[in-house]
Amino acid sequence: MIRSLFATGGFKTPSLADAYDRAAATWHATISKFGFVEAYEDLLALAGRRLPAGNRHDLAVLDAGSGTAAFSLAFGRQFKSRRFDLLDVSPEMLQEGAQILAAEGFASRLLCCDIRSLAEAPKRYDVILSAHLIEHIDDIDAALSAFRSALRPGGTLVLVVSKPHWCTTLVRMRWGHRAYRPADMQAHLRANGFEAIETYSFPAGPPRRLSAGYITQTQS
Repeated sequence: MIRSLFATGGFKTPSLADAYDRAAATWHATISKFGFVEAYEDLLALAGRRLPAGNRHDLAVLDAGSGTAAFSLAFGRQFKSRRFDLLDVSPEMLQEGAQILAAEGFASRLLCCDIRSLAEAPKRYDVILSAHLIEHIDDIDAALSAFRSALRPGGTLVLVVSKPHWCTTLVRMRWGHRAYRPADMQAHLRANGFEAIETYSFPAGPPRRLSAGYITQTQS
């Protein structure tokens, strides 16, 4: 069952949000071709030891900047979680993501809003997944603070963030995002209340050149 909750707000300019809407129909096939879905699966295999022991079917999981929900799909396949909250500013991306998850038996709730609204939301998550969202936000510390507020004590944050590379420069010409050195990302995470930070280097392909993975937790 797909449930939707659309709210106001957004951290992208309308033109960029519109660009993601236009790309939604082919997005999942494109990132799959370039190895990002497999990369997310590898990162989540490492993150598994950070998750609560026992039944993981009913973990409260948010995919922030979900796009077409590739990160959620990888998580659901590995840990058998039943449902996800998907957050994005692109309604078309959200609808594509919901359909992709539903095809494999996963339910989703769709949140078309700014992640800063998470700080005011009553729900708290066991896990937040976020791939290539931080780079589009002017105030990275405000974004990380919102993540921390939305996590339960001891909750796990799994990030994929663009890193400096000449390939990233080419992609940035299309999407206008930033890139962060791993050392800088670690410093921002620590400054915003995260601990036990692991940095993951993707082993091959475009993910290795474009991105770094981070696994971290809030204080218990």
